[in-house]
Amino acid sequence: MATPIPVNELGVLMVKLGQHLPGFVRALAGGRVLVGMAPDGLPVGPVVGGTAPAAGLQADRRLDPVWRGLLEVFPMQRLALDAWVARLGCQLPGEGECHPQLTNVIVEGIPVRLCWIHAHESGQHIEALTKLAQGNLAAFWLEVIRIALGLPAGHRLSLPELCWYLASIQQTGLLPDSVSRQVLARPASSLRHTGQGWTDTDDLYLPHPGEQLQALAKPVAKLVVDADPPARYLGKPKPKYWACRAYLDYVKGLPCCVCGAQGVDPHHLISHGQGKMGGKAHDLFAIPLCRRHHDALHRGGVASWEREHGSQLEHLLRTLDRAMKEGALA
Repeated sequence: MATPIPVNELGVLMVKLGQHLPGFVRALAGGRVLVGMAPDGLPVGPVVGGTAPAAGLQADRRLDPVWRGLLEVFPMQRLALDAWVARLGCQLPGEGECHPQLTNVIVEGIPVRLCWIHAHESGQHIEALTKLAQGNLAAFWLEVIRIALGLPAGHRLSLPELCWYLASIQQTGLLPDSVSRQVLARPASSLRHTGQGWTDTDDLYLPHPGEQLQALAKPVAKLVVDADPPARYLGKPKPKYWACRAYLDYVKGLPCCVCGAQGVDPHHLISHGQGKMGGKAHDLFAIPLCRRHHDALHRGGVASWEREHGSQLEHLLRTLDRAMKEGALA
């Protein structure tokens, strides 16, 4: 593109778009045009595909197996990927004049958006199209994950956030060993180079990075369901107490359900018919309360406490819902 010409009297900047005019017009028709300062190192010319340059996780080629693995886990997302790519302009705008008609061209199973002219010439740009396809797939999944995690638009996903998402869908096994080691803050290798050659380190005796990550991501409590338990046929079955230290530790790590403070006690439900003779409610019926609100509940009476801070049952429902969503219970 030509050098911009400022017109100070009018407060405008004039730019001759030349062969890039059709793509700019299409972008205007879609109602979304981004004008901003270019990052350092960005080559002169239009941004490929009308989006920001690949950066962060999108440019990390170690994660390519993750994006393709997610497509195998969720095959119906291929339709969403096609529709997502269809919103882009021609992704080879620097390669001659573009035709106004656009189509999706499949490159190694991934769609790339091209005009008719570049689609017919796609055999001449295999390397460039392969990189575009990898970038499209990565950008698509990063957007899907951002939305799934409830993060704001424009948020650049971090590696811990990606790992958290994979843990929530029990797919941490998709991460390559090098990425798992980075997430776990482990060295790149179990060997260390010394003046006498390569030698073992303590890391050699730790679990495999992938296995360690899966162990950390698994639910803290696994509920086993029996649709026809033998005790249901007893006239008066002996009550059993459900105890789970790991689940109480999970509740302990949550913020107080009243004030949001950290450093809580797992409070077991009281005065709702769940207390056992000489015991308390199941560990499953625990909510996080800071010391101040926990003491107030036991000393000031349940009725007055619930009038001020809400029903324990409502707090319990929110706690269980969060545990299910975060994978603490499965």
